[in-house]
Amino acid sequence: MTIERWKRLRGKLIDVEWEEQFVDLHGAHWIFYYLEQALLKFRSPLVIHTNKDEEEVSLILLCIERLKMRFKLLSENCLLLFSCFTYVSVSDDLVLINILTHLCNSSLSGVVIKTFRDFMRVEEEGMKGLLNELATGNNLVFKSAFLELLNLTLVVATEVEKPSLIGSYHKSGITFHFFQVLQKDFPDDDVVQQINQYIKEAKLDNDFQLKRDKILELEQELANAQKAVRSLEGELMSTKKQLAIKTKSLEEAKANGGKTSEVEPAKSPVQTPRAVAAATSSQLKDVKLKKSEDVADKPAPTPTTNYQTFGLNFTPDERFNSIVRKIMSKPERRSSVPVLPARQRGGPPPPPPPGGISRAASSMGLPGARGGGPPPPPPMPGAGAIGGPPPPPPMPGA
Repeated sequence: MTIERWKRLRGKLIDVEWEEQFVDLHGAHWIFYYLEQALLKFRSPLVIHTNKDEEEVSLILLCIERLKMRFKLLSENCLLLFSCFTYVSVSDDLVLINILTHLCNSSLSGVVIKTFRDFMRVEEEGMKGLLNELATGNNLVFKSAFLELLNLTLVVATEVEKPSLIGSYHKSGITFHFFQVLQKDFPDDDVVQQINQYIKEAKLDNDFQLKRDKILELEQELANAQKAVRSLEGELMSTKKQLAIKTKSLEEAKANGGKTSEVEPAKSPVQTPRAVAAATSSQLKDVKLKKSEDVADKPAPTPTTNYQTFGLNFTPDERFNSIVRKIMSKPERRSSVPVLPARQRGGPPPPPPPGGISRAASSMGLPGARGGGPPPPPPMPGAGAIGGPPPPPPMPGA
């Protein structure tokens, strides 16, 4: 929105009926949305805000001031309003203080107290800026209004919240000494009246100042002591680990007869080419020796029976196996076992060669042993002396 539109919106919000319609249409939520977007420009180090941006924020706060009776709406955005203290001018601070004072007088005052404490803890720079303006600024209206807001928070705070709230104010710098200096520098009646009221509500005096300072000092000493204890605990754990390692090494040394397990690494000598060749040759010898030892250590293979030696092409039963093993175990009988040719293993014998059986037939006295051919056919029935003609005479020279 432009600056002119914000000015016209502020003028429209004076009308109560128009304001109600604007709130019913969620227009107030859009105002806080634009305020949040405008503050992002102030928070981002990459964006340079201009005077126009500051004027826009001022007009947005003036529009919100018109809605100061919308307590629920203001409580939902209370932290956003406190965050504006860090970035806006003193005149805008007065607008914010007026809005928060109205909210603190409502039933939602607890929200203002809680948010104020969160603001002092998170936005330390913003709180320092407010106290600096309160202590050194010349705007007496701001001083009186800000002290009135502080007194109002103490008045509406519960008995449980009040001590903690006073401690937060004291920790941020609102002390008895601070008020003494402020009253001396600005002896204004309204300012002095607000200072006296705060001292009364907080029961603040010189003794309280000393007590609070002593408490803060003791809290700081306690924090430093806890930090030192944590550091010592870390060193103690490291020492225990080193002691455990040394104890273990000592026990191993006693078990090994005085030799510790921690062996210092020997410095490797300078490797010359001759030394490298000798080391390589020694390694090869070790490898060959290890292989020969492995071969010698292997058990002798168990002799297996080759059943094809006996012309078998099947696996015999256990009884036959025992007979074969007995035969094979006697060397004098192994030569008597016939060895069949490789071509006859596992099949029928081949047919006889052409010309009949020559050597085998001659040794057995069979006919046709010397003819070199097949035997003559048998005589026909009736041949010879019975019922047939005589054979022809032999040829001459037969």
